[in-house]
Amino acid sequence: MVVWKNPILRSVFLGSLGLFLLSLLWAFIKFGKGGGKLIVHYDVLKSVNLWGISRDVFGIVIFGLTLGLMNFFLSEAVFFRERILSYIFALSTLFLSLIIFISIAVIISVN
Repeated sequence: MVVWKNPILRSVFLGSLGLFLLSLLWAFIKFGKGGGKLIVHYDVLKSVNLWGISRDVFGIVIFGLTLGLMNFFLSEAVFFRERILSYIFALSTLFLSLIIFISIAVIISVN
């Protein structure tokens, strides 16, 4: 694992993993019991236009984890050929985890 030897990539991927796990834990604390319908998308003009259940919220985080894992392996594959591309993969994973954390926070605040 070449990516773990590089301190910048290691810290970025660990920060991304931390944000993913934090948002998963937060969603589990708020919606772990199941319950009724949740507001997943709210539009100012049309009001609520997408309802969901707690499994949908967990699906958002699992999808982000899958993309982050895929970016990790792509970063590992291209590290010696194009090092800047592996940094781009790592930073895009951090950006994705931040966006997912914000979206989980918005879903929690609306519900």
